[in-house]
Amino acid sequence: MPPCVAIHLTWTLDQLFDYYLTRSAPRRKVAVDGNGFVSVARRAFESAWGDPAQSRDVVMPMSVRLGRLP
Repeated sequence: MPPCVAIHLTWTLDQLFDYYLTRSAPRRKVAVDGNGFVSVARRAFESAWGDPAQSRDVVMPMSVRLGRLP
């Protein structure tokens, strides 16, 4: 079994969404459909997160595939 690799951060809700919006898929969706889906997601996260200024632990699991090229 491969080792578990993850990025561990402590972020506010603003920091989490700022990071999310740097990713290419959300940027493309915003360009096509506007940012309505971001607002809906943000409200859902706020209800679970609590105070948006409160820092929380964020864990982003990573997949790593290692090998040698022939």
